[in-house]
Amino acid sequence: MASIRKMRERYYVLYDWYDLTGKRRQKSESFFSKEEAMIRKSEIEFLKRSGRWIKQSDKTTKQFLLEWISIHAKKYWQHQTYSSTLLFFENHVFPHIGDIPVNRLSPIHIDSLISTLRTTKTIRQSSGNELTKYLSGTTIRYIYTQLKQAMDDAVAWKLLCSNPVTCKPPKKDYHEQPIWTPDIVLQALNEIPKHSLLHLAVHLSFVCSLRIGEILGITLDCIDLSNNRILIDKAIQRISKNAFDELPNNNISKVLTSIVQNSTSLLVLKTPKTKTSIRYVYFSDVLKEEIEKRLVTREKENVYFSHLYNDHNLLFALEDGSPIEPGLCSKWFRKWQRSNWPDREPLVFHGLRHSSATYKLLLSNGDYKTVQKDTGHASADVLLNIYAHSQEENRKALIQRIELDLYK
Repeated sequence: MASIRKMRERYYVLYDWYDLTGKRRQKSESFFSKEEAMIRKSEIEFLKRSGRWIKQSDKTTKQFLLEWISIHAKKYWQHQTYSSTLLFFENHVFPHIGDIPVNRLSPIHIDSLISTLRTTKTIRQSSGNELTKYLSGTTIRYIYTQLKQAMDDAVAWKLLCSNPVTCKPPKKDYHEQPIWTPDIVLQALNEIPKHSLLHLAVHLSFVCSLRIGEILGITLDCIDLSNNRILIDKAIQRISKNAFDELPNNNISKVLTSIVQNSTSLLVLKTPKTKTSIRYVYFSDVLKEEIEKRLVTREKENVYFSHLYNDHNLLFALEDGSPIEPGLCSKWFRKWQRSNWPDREPLVFHGLRHSSATYKLLLSNGDYKTVQKDTGHASADVLLNIYAHSQEENRKALIQRIELDLYK
């Protein structure tokens, strides 16, 4: 199974092995002493007899991870997960450990990588100014999690004896998300132009606890005006063409025409990733009136543009029927806040959904099961955290009652 040969001043252990394609090859390892060579020979023979022999590979860590992504993504990932993981690996993993042979990767390489990422700065554009900040703990933890999974699979595929990702997972960053109270939302609805698409989007997000992609993906056949409800069974999302080509597209119901030309991505209508996200949401009579007005406006636009109207059966569309991207709607919301409320802390559009969940939990005295059916969360943990956060005023009132009761 293995043999020792002396050449000049060194001893060589020779053995046969099969590469990942099944082709038989011969390999040699050199040692300065015969004793070292004999130990290695015995080790090789023991591993082969016990079935613990690791397949030999010339693959670098980068080559392995790219192959792993291709295999793993098809089974488990959505399109955005594929794109973001690939981007994180290309920017933050491959430059540091990508050239190391995967079968020589050790815990110190991973520890060094995580340590380096903690001091890695990113540059983001904001209002034309460059803002420099470090990689977030959430991003580093995500990279860590994907690397650990990849190396677990490398062990299962017998490319590694053990997983080199042995360090503790980095901690996530926890930032308290700003929310709007019902009074602030009502003020915004009174000030945003009544017949604008932004007004309807803000109204829908707060009353129905919807994500921005869900709002923009509402099709006319899902609106039930007689019962004041909407079936949420799809969302608009922009995905990379690379992800579209690499992954199964069973959850994509339609590729939409976009005003963005020659893009490396596609605008699609896709079904939610979890069953709980497919749900009916109910709307108020006031919101019903606004939806009905929007349907009338949409029909007028359809008639005006005639055969030039890009009819995707969407409630939200530009005048010529073109779909509205989540990024565009978020831009409208940011721009309106800067123009009208420059002194108020800006709220991201998703903050409306967070505000909605908080409001509903307070109104229902913490009935998170009912609210969960509105929000479509797969787990109630998020809602429980929101409810705990929303109880701060009650806790302050409680300590005041203790003050009066305990000290008389």
